[in-house]
Amino acid sequence: MNNVAKFSSSQILAMTRPEQLFKPVEIKAQLLTLRKCWHPDFNNSFNAKDVFHKIETLYKQAKEKITNDAWGAAGSILFKANGKTFKFKYQKEHPIDTGTMYIGEEKIIFHTKKDYEDLADDAYLLLRQTLAGTGKTFEGNKHFLPKYIDEFSSDNGHYLLLAKSKPLVLLNDLLDAVGGKINPDQVAWIISSMYNFATFLETKDIVHNEFTEHTYFVDVTSHSGMLLGGWFYSAKEGEKLKALPKYVADLYPSSWLLKKTASSKADSFFIKATGLKLLGDPSKTGMTLMRDANIPEPMITFLRQPPGKSVLADYTHWYDVVLKESYGKPKFRKFIQSYKDIYKGA
Repeated sequence: MNNVAKFSSSQILAMTRPEQLFKPVEIKAQLLTLRKCWHPDFNNSFNAKDVFHKIETLYKQAKEKITNDAWGAAGSILFKANGKTFKFKYQKEHPIDTGTMYIGEEKIIFHTKKDYEDLADDAYLLLRQTLAGTGKTFEGNKHFLPKYIDEFSSDNGHYLLLAKSKPLVLLNDLLDAVGGKINPDQVAWIISSMYNFATFLETKDIVHNEFTEHTYFVDVTSHSGMLLGGWFYSAKEGEKLKALPKYVADLYPSSWLLKKTASSKADSFFIKATGLKLLGDPSKTGMTLMRDANIPEPMITFLRQPPGKSVLADYTHWYDVVLKESYGKPKFRKFIQSYKDIYKGA
């Protein structure tokens, strides 16, 4: 048996995956051992309650993975679909409202729970037909469009596979790697990249509805980006909204929620909110940044303003006015962190 009693409190609290603590064939015995070791009634350590809670959380995750045939070694998952078993290695695993996002070097897998099948179907249709179609518009922008690879169905939900170039990192992973704050000159090219993509979507009458640090990926070496996540909430301009992730709904202006229709203004709104978070304000309001002398005044003013009449109008103002007033002539500014710094061990 794996001796789970050997783990210290700091080791258990640092664990991010149930595979680091449990083994499927021994899980019940391991849980019993851990409960005896760390239950606050038996353990007087100052953090015993936190450790016990972490153990229970990891156990719950373990049971769910075992039930869903998604158990794997750290950094990999096994899943069954279409009568076959697949193994996928990844650098990061992120829970999302619809399931889980697994980020690999050259692929991303979105596992969608069966409760969200309708949203998954909409995402598949949009990615296959609207974005992955042919034509001059697509050919001119294919370098930053998500590439649909495949999809699978299983007893526990759906799996969507998208292609990803190795240098791309999730914006939120980048933010975590640099301590929650990115230099304003680096935020400038990230915002430009996001607006470039959003403007393209606007020409296709597509509203993404989750254009944030949790869905957008960037290449710090080429100053480019790609919108790979969040397609479950996308809709055509003016269509009725089916759903929104909770953290997005919490920030959504109440007047927009009452209308319950998709508007490209939402994408511009969340690009601006994301910019404020990248600059160091988790609340995404910008209030804490007003006295930061390192942030150009035109930039912070623009990011705190409501969206304009269109994404294109906001992008034009950003590019032609805000950037010039903030930094003058465009200049490539090298990012210190690399892909391996962000996804250590990749």
